[in-house]
Amino acid sequence: MSVQQWATLASAAAASIAAILAGINLRLTGRREHLSWVRSALEATFVDFLTASYDHLAASRETVRLRQGCESRRTEEEWRQTASAAYEVMMKAVTRIRVLASDRMAELALGLHERTEIEVALFKESKYDEFVDGRAKRIAAFHLTFRTSRSRYSPPLGGSGVDACWDV
Repeated sequence: MSVQQWATLASAAAASIAAILAGINLRLTGRREHLSWVRSALEATFVDFLTASYDHLAASRETVRLRQGCESRRTEEEWRQTASAAYEVMMKAVTRIRVLASDRMAELALGLHERTEIEVALFKESKYDEFVDGRAKRIAAFHLTFRTSRSRYSPPLGGSGVDACWDV
């Protein structure tokens, strides 16, 4: 084999290796970008979900205060609309969490959503005293559930607290 043939063969081999490495790099870069997008989408969804949860809780609390004769900065109907809007946001967020997050994270979101449904049922049945009495227990149960899940699914080294419970 001549030097020119060896050079041609070496050049072809180098080009093939470069093409393979470029393909691997594109694959890995695309995967990292996808994971980054999923994390960003989940972060926004978690913020929406928890904000709606707290909005619903505040609306429920204020409705109870109004029913007990206390004053509030809004009417009962306005608080009901706030609670209803928050409930809808939570439903949409649960759907996104079920699609994007791990099964465990979806279970946590559904658990909090079920606690919200319990509050809605208590209001529909006009059981305001039971709502007030059970509120502290529901909040403690939520914090215990979330704290337990964070310890089981802790973020990777150097990760943020937002990464907790994500199996993406």
